[in-house]
Amino acid sequence: MKLKLALTLLAGSVLAGIPRAEAGELNALFDLSLRVGDGGITLGGRVDGPLGPTGATINGRLRPGGIAVDGFLEDRGKGWTFELDANAREGLRAVVRRAPQRI
Repeated sequence: MKLKLALTLLAGSVLAGIPRAEAGELNALFDLSLRVGDGGITLGGRVDGPLGPTGATINGRLRPGGIAVDGFLEDRGKGWTFELDANAREGLRAVVRRAPQRI
């Protein structure tokens, strides 16, 4: 049950970060990958549209008493990193930062 909830949250986060297509935008390229391992879950995606590329990667790990999620979102050359740490004892901690520009 926890794995299904984690997968649903990660998929929703990636889909929320993908820009919606407008009229006339029919030639977008979409790529989605999901990796599940002992260390956690990684969900990544990329959309190449007429306005430019958009991509996101989200990593999730179950911890005793909580969940830790971190990732990266890049939209047309601008990037953001984020971290979410939810624990029953310590509460919720969320951080969103502007990522350094890539060369």
